[in-house]
Amino acid sequence: MDSEGGRIHATVKKTLIYKFKDDLSEGKVYSFENLGVSTNGAAYRTTQHHYKTNFQFGSVVQRITNHDVKGSPFHLVPISDVVSGSYDTDYLVDVIRVLTGVGTEREVTSQNGSTTKLNVIALEAQGHKIQCTLFGPYVDELNAFIASGDYNNAVVIVQLAKAKTYQDKIYIQNCMNLHTVVKQHFKI
Repeated sequence: MDSEGGRIHATVKKTLIYKFKDDLSEGKVYSFENLGVSTNGAAYRTTQHHYKTNFQFGSVVQRITNHDVKGSPFHLVPISDVVSGSYDTDYLVDVIRVLTGVGTEREVTSQNGSTTKLNVIALEAQGHKIQCTLFGPYVDELNAFIASGDYNNAVVIVQLAKAKTYQDKIYIQNCMNLHTVVKQHFKI
């Protein structure tokens, strides 16, 4: 995010995570050298910027001290935009809503044979409802939150979720290997 709140997507390939994982922390300011630049045109775009940056083996990261990112990391979208179908589903979405229901945890098997946990939560705001499917470690986060006590009127922030249509109904789901999805929850 720049000083005006503008954001650009940055990608680190799985094979290069080891090289940069200790150099980057959320909310800090960095100088980068030798990043690749490409068109931001996939179906899982995190920003509406026309380009994205790509870390390469020769990329250099340098932390700029005495500066922190100010402003919200969220780009919250009204739930009415998502459920009405007016939101461009090529872009990932951030929503904040009241938790109104929790489904039953299940395990699902992917086409490659791996299994993961799945649970569906219901979110509501201003008469608009949407279901959010959580996968993998986010199910564990949900379970820990529910086990901690009363979750009536809990507010959930879901960041970088994919809006999808299934049986003519729009829902959102977390995306694997992206930033933490259930970002924060608290009682109102």
